[in-house]
Amino acid sequence: MSDATTTGESMQEEQPLAGIAEGAATAGRQSWLAALGLVALVGKGFQQGGRLFDILIEQGKELEPRISGGYGKIKDELGEVGAKVRQYSEKATAVKEKVEPELDRQVLAALERLGMPTAEDVRKLLDRVETLAGKIEGQAGEKGE
Repeated sequence: MSDATTTGESMQEEQPLAGIAEGAATAGRQSWLAALGLVALVGKGFQQGGRLFDILIEQGKELEPRISGGYGKIKDELGEVGAKVRQYSEKATAVKEKVEPELDRQVLAALERLGMPTAEDVRKLLDRVETLAGKIEGQAGEKGE
């Protein structure tokens, strides 16, 4: 399978996933606004003797069985989205693990070609400087005696 085919398939898979996520966000926002409106209506209903509250309870009892299945479907779809995200995350991690060592090797080779010292080169140089500094201090101590 070519990279173009894989990329095309990934884009086709991602579009429905984005639609599901957007639909869930919209439904959640609408539910929130409806709940706020309901709170306002119930408050007015209590002020008018509680009749509105009783009507809302009856309507809720009738509606609950019909919408319960819809929430299950949304939950299932969100579970599928989560599984796809985990799958893509695992693929990205696998690619990173394959590419990272080669990228490190190429960067180190490029730095070497530019004459940049490696961490090992710097450590060796520091060791030599410390050795020389110790010798100089030792000679200065001998002259001072």
